[in-house]
Amino acid sequence: MVKKSLIPQSLLILLFGCLKLSSQEMPEIVVRADKPTTSLIDQNQETSRQELSKLSGAFSIQELEKVQQKANTTLADSLFDVPGLYARSRNQSSQTRISIRGSGAARNADIRGIALQLNGLPLNAADADFDYLTAIEPLSLSHIKVMRSANSSGAVSNNLGGSLDFVSHTGATADSALVRAEFGSFGYWRQHAASGWSAGDFDGFVSVNNLMQDGFRDHSQLNRQHIDLNLGWKEGGTWENRLYFTRVHSNEELPGALSLAEISANSAQAVGGASLFNRARADWRDEIIYNRIADRFAWQDTDQSLIGGLWFSFADVKNPRNQVFDKQYHDTGTRLTYTHESLPGGSENTFSVTLTSSHAWSDETVYRNQGGGLRGATVDDVTLKWFNTDLYFQNRLQISEKLFWIASLQLAYAQRSIHDRVAIAGQSRTQDEVDYYAFSPSTGLVYQFDEQNQLYLNLSRSHEPPTQGDLYRTGNAHYDHQEAQTATTVEIGTRGQQGAFRWDSAYYHSWLENEFLITEVAPGINETRNTPESIHQGFEASLRWELLPQDQQLRPTPDSLLLSQTYTWSDFQLQDDPLFNDNPIPGIPEHLLQTSLNYQHNTGFFSSISLQLQPVGIYADYAHTLQSDSFASMDWKIGYGKASGFQAFFEIRNLSDEKYITEVSVVSRPSGNQRYFFPASGRAFYGGISWKW
Repeated sequence: MVKKSLIPQSLLILLFGCLKLSSQEMPEIVVRADKPTTSLIDQNQETSRQELSKLSGAFSIQELEKVQQKANTTLADSLFDVPGLYARSRNQSSQTRISIRGSGAARNADIRGIALQLNGLPLNAADADFDYLTAIEPLSLSHIKVMRSANSSGAVSNNLGGSLDFVSHTGATADSALVRAEFGSFGYWRQHAASGWSAGDFDGFVSVNNLMQDGFRDHSQLNRQHIDLNLGWKEGGTWENRLYFTRVHSNEELPGALSLAEISANSAQAVGGASLFNRARADWRDEIIYNRIADRFAWQDTDQSLIGGLWFSFADVKNPRNQVFDKQYHDTGTRLTYTHESLPGGSENTFSVTLTSSHAWSDETVYRNQGGGLRGATVDDVTLKWFNTDLYFQNRLQISEKLFWIASLQLAYAQRSIHDRVAIAGQSRTQDEVDYYAFSPSTGLVYQFDEQNQLYLNLSRSHEPPTQGDLYRTGNAHYDHQEAQTATTVEIGTRGQQGAFRWDSAYYHSWLENEFLITEVAPGINETRNTPESIHQGFEASLRWELLPQDQQLRPTPDSLLLSQTYTWSDFQLQDDPLFNDNPIPGIPEHLLQTSLNYQHNTGFFSSISLQLQPVGIYADYAHTLQSDSFASMDWKIGYGKASGFQAFFEIRNLSDEKYITEVSVVSRPSGNQRYFFPASGRAFYGGISWKW
């Protein structure tokens, strides 16, 4: 077991990023600029940053140009070095655990407690759960808006973990044409083509992607095809409409979690054995066909605007496990936001109200697995339904020249229902319906020192009803009783730029009631219970330092050397839990440091080296008896590319070929074979070429 280590001294600079780091004032460094766009709906990176900086919560804009200078093997690659956000892939696949400030800390894959949005419209299932991260193709995105606060983030979010908004390219922000190919270790092969065009009031963007890989581990092949379309038209600068379409077909094998001993002996193996829990024998896999169509419109006048949208998605899912699960999932909804700006007494005031309503239903049939994923007798046949309605009010008032006050209120109603048509012998069919109501206020202050530097403070309330997975257990006549999870969070932070330094740091403390504790009771089978009280607190910071700044005459140097560091401290504790007292909540590392040094020459040559350091291992159980080791992993890349023309890159991941744990399945106490750990891949080589017009 690894003992906890102190925060390295090298991180102290992150703690004081808000201070003036040099007595000599240095001019602002302009690193990049977006193509101009007049879209009323889809924002470029700078517009997104300006919008979110008006709010009293922590946020990050994940720029994807640097990310796209390497192989995008998983979504976690695109979320590297975002402070406060934990993203780890299982088996280098689309199964990615994403957690912000401990949201769904014990969730054993994918998303929990984060409002996902695609171009400003909800992407989550109507119960805020989400299992279809294959819907996101990073190469089709302009940027990602990461809002780490709860309600005070302005994300129309009632979740502890805030919101992720994936913003796709438009015809105004994308290249005219792009073809790209990536290749690498473990049979990795990706082809990508995209095009953006604009003609008068019309513009469009289309992206087509094909990904194949054999995988580092046995039984971990992945094959995925992805299409994205974004069409827009506007009239007179006051009206705009955008139509979006996404289609994904993904088929990936699941090798399963291993024990520490098995990883030490052979980390590339899949789970074996003679039973249906043998991954290859039972053909454990996820096969998903996902379709989504959405439309957004915007009307803007001198002092008011109206933005609305609606969406419909359909997923056909086939999941062979020890049993075979077939699912047809449907999700639809609408969102409408009205904003009014005024100048009462000469002070700026912005009022907005947003109504979001979503409805989803799923028909799920479970069969016996006769081996190889072949369907046998029907085990279960059930229809699940979700319904959510949220009304969100927000007002931003200028109190003085530099001080702004933001207040918001969210009213929410949620319903979950189930109709089970098959009863297992000796058990009951589940028939039930439950309702949840929420009243969630928040308030915050922003002090604007100047155009670039801010100090903010907020107090917010979040409310999360249980998901269908929390409530439903086959064979019970009714849902399991689960209370809604609530939290009160206080946050203080600062962000800004001083010469060659740009920083962002925040401290938060959340008091939770009825937090959902999710444990794996058998491979692929989870149970949920509420714990009466718990605490989440942490510190998150990022620092960007341009080591080759402009000179005093503002003449740009021919090259750039950028040092980027992010540090996240996560302290999540139970409080008088009836089973585990005051133990820390497992599943998320307490300390995480991510550092990269990026060199870019104006000829197009670039190179970077990045380090991910986890000085303390991850616990896999609430009893705190089984822990992974600490690790440090280093990657290096080199390449060439300018705004147009030929581009190429080559990279090596896990330079030292270290054997370490990247993810865990959370259980109450270790038992049996202790297969709770997912190994990282060994040393890997990737390359890519592309051409832009």
